Amino acid sequence: VMLMLVLSSWLADIAGLDAILGAFLCGVALNGLVPNRSETMRQINFIGTGLFVPLFLISIGMIIDIGQLTNSAQPFIIAAVMIGTKLTGKWLASLAAQGTFKLTGLEQQLMFGLTHATAAGTLAIVTIGFHIGVFDIHILNGAVLMILLLSTLASFVTEHAAKQIALQEQAKMVAEKEQEQWLLIAVGEDKDDKLEQLITLSDLHKPEIRQSEDWLDATNVIEHDSRATLIYHETQPINTISRILVAVPKHAEKERDFISCFGQIRRLSGQIGAKIVFYATSESKQAIRALSRRKGKYLRASFKEISDWEDILLMAKEMQSNDLIAFISARPSTASYNPLFSQIPGMLERFFITHSYLILYPEQNIGDAIQDTLLIEHPQPSRTWRILTYIKNSIIKRLQYERK
Repeated sequence: VMLMLVLSSWLADIAGLDAILGAFLCGVALNGLVPNRSETMRQINFIGTGLFVPLFLISIGMIIDIGQLTNSAQPFIIAAVMIGTKLTGKWLASLAAQGTFKLTGLEQQLMFGLTHATAAGTLAIVTIGFHIGVFDIHILNGAVLMILLLSTLASFVTEHAAKQIALQEQAKMVAEKEQEQWLLIAVGEDKDDKLEQLITLSDLHKPEIRQSEDWLDATNVIEHDSRATLIYHETQPINTISRILVAVPKHAEKERDFISCFGQIRRLSGQIGAKIVFYATSESKQAIRALSRRKGKYLRASFKEISDWEDILLMAKEMQSNDLIAFISARPSTASYNPLFSQIPGMLERFFITHSYLILYPEQNIGDAIQDTLLIEHPQPSRTWRILTYIKNSIIKRLQYERK
């Protein structure tokens, strides 16, 4: 990472750009390859906040002329204009977001507070402008005064709103964690370290980890344990995955714990920045689309429609080198169980042996009646989703009309 950072800054300087722009492009390029909760990201954050940010701020401080603040009122006038403009703009933007996404008052305050904490970006812009002669010393001093006031204000606003939201959500979060008790199984070789990384990325709460010698042993565990279960096999580092291909059997959405499996895939995709392609029937596709549009849990995914489980081998023809395969399976005597599920181990060894894969079993109380809970009422899409869908459909209709 350090080598890429220095190299990018050097190349930007050769190209006639400021070195900090090269560092920015390096961060954009590498961000998708480093998971947010990985050890590498923690080390990067430590070096950045402990070394680079202080040195950057010190270098800015060496440029500032304190005498200009005492001899002239211009920096204070510039700072007042900047502060008033930023406060007004950010407040209106947070109000617009509150109305669009139906946020609460506390969420609107939190957004308002967080958007003011932009010291590094503001200083970088002003510093580059000062070095190339676009800004004078008064604007640089005014920007520093604006950051001093707004960063202090943002800290108090954000702390207040975050505490109130945390208190409101605490009971709900505890309940959700207690409901999602996952069992993780590694078949064959010891994969504890890889499972630990998966646990971190998927935000699983203290799951039980088991090692199985072979698929026969893993199948026996699954059939006698009703907890939500995940089997993981890794052939390449999970942070290098670019797509997740998800096989969804017919009636999978009728399982009462299907939402938990969907949530694990959504969280994993968000952490590693991978696209998702669902292979599902038309009924399952409708339910997954509804889940993808929920408020605060939006998921951008594409779909390949299949008529039955036998069509799932279409995935093998469309796989790419950095794909992860995910199967949503089920236990016998449940809503979505298919006798062909017994062929999954052989299918993996024959067609997907070079790829990492996940197999997810939703929590299913064996012997209970089938509970068709999800299809009774689909979650309603947000107002923003409906507006964007309307605009997209209008553009498509217009293009089709012009072609005719």
